[in-house]
Amino acid sequence: MWRKILVLFVLCIVGFGIAFIFLSTRLPEDEGPLVTEEDREDELLASQPVFMHDTFIRGWDKGRLAWTLTAGEMELDREDTTRARGRKGVELLLFSDNGSERAVLRSQEAVIDLDKRDFRFRREVEVVSSSGDRILTEDLFYRDHDQSIESYRDSRVFFGDNYIEAGGLESDVDFENPEFFQVTYGRFLVLPGQ
Repeated sequence: MWRKILVLFVLCIVGFGIAFIFLSTRLPEDEGPLVTEEDREDELLASQPVFMHDTFIRGWDKGRLAWTLTAGEMELDREDTTRARGRKGVELLLFSDNGSERAVLRSQEAVIDLDKRDFRFRREVEVVSSSGDRILTEDLFYRDHDQSIESYRDSRVFFGDNYIEAGGLESDVDFENPEFFQVTYGRFLVLPGQ
């Protein structure tokens, strides 16, 4: 009796196995539209960003030239073309209301939001004001709406014969009202009568 039940059980398992294999190897009748090589190329091109070489962009404010941006290579975001990434040497030249050069910001790369006119400079950042004051850091933000700069990374600042190393800074572009974070080193020359 137990043998008959065991044989019946084994036959059922084998039967289900054969039915499963048969049904899983059958091709579906409707496979939908076929994807062609041309469709794959279109998808690939749509996902790639737009690259520009030796890019020059002008920024205007109230009818006057406010800044110019140059970059060896510029990559536009495909989804939001107001956002870009500059590489291979980026330079932002800022102008005053009378058209004179106000400051220059240089770096190896930058992320730019052209709608908000916010710039984030990275790698070997240098800011030079019209008076010759210099800032060296690795990461710096420039916000055009209030014409301010800020860095939350180690920064070295040279102004006149003075020198400061700090953990970061905030300032206007003319470097008239700087605020330093965590000053680690400084050298100041104070002349008699000042």
